[in-house]
Amino acid sequence: MEDVQRKLTLTFDNGTDQEVTPRVLDEVQKRDLPEIFFPAGERLESQEARDLVRMTADIRHKIGNHTYSHPRPFGA
Repeated sequence: MEDVQRKLTLTFDNGTDQEVTPRVLDEVQKRDLPEIFFPAGERLESQEARDLVRMTADIRHKIGNHTYSHPRPFGA
C-alpha cells in the first residue's frame, strides 16, 4: 500500500486581532502547521494590524483575500 501523507491547513477568517492573532501564530508554529489568514479589510486600517499581517507572511503563512467588512454576523 502506498504511503499517504496527510496535510492539514488551518484558516482564520475576519482577523487580525492584536491579542488573538499572535497567540494563534505561536501555537501553529509550535506544531509546524501551515495556515491561511483571511483578514477583513476594515481590520487592516491600523499600521499595527498591517504589521501583524506582514509578520504572518514573513514567517511563511499565507494571506488570503477577504471582503472589507461583514455588516451582519454570520448565522444571523
